[in-house]
Amino acid sequence: MALKLCRKCRKKILSKAVQCPYCGCPSEQHEEEIICKINNVDYDFTGIYKKMMAIDKNNPEWRHTDEMREIIWEVYDLTHLNNASSFSTIVTNSGVLPLEYNAMTVEEWREQAEKKTQNKIVVRCPYCGSSNVRQTTFWSDFGLWQSVGKSWVCKGCGSYF
Repeated sequence: MALKLCRKCRKKILSKAVQCPYCGCPSEQHEEEIICKINNVDYDFTGIYKKMMAIDKNNPEWRHTDEMREIIWEVYDLTHLNNASSFSTIVTNSGVLPLEYNAMTVEEWREQAEKKTQNKIVVRCPYCGSSNVRQTTFWSDFGLWQSVGKSWVCKGCGSYF
């Protein structure tokens, strides 16, 4: 079963639902559904796709119109894609909705970003424990006898290590 957004409360509901189970709003029924499988989940893009095709692409600023922003938010609310903006722009421009699309959701992107920051090495000053350090450079530390053979300088206590 495919998912779509409720017109009133904007929550995900089944595309075959007669009414929204959250707010009770009657659901529009279409004779033919336009389905796109995103990350192995079927989504009903019938209403969104009709809005995409109604945008006037002869206007050079169509990508920045309020209608396009509304479409992007609808795609994001439905799918939680990290790249909902580029997905919406490509589909609107080409007129073709892919049958299957695999991309990173915002939640997956956040998890990946957290993993990257967890593996980051933090250099600390051995004298004061501060992480406010910088690497020594030839030009800025040239001529200072303290910096010879040292790689880091603490911005807090000024020690070279």
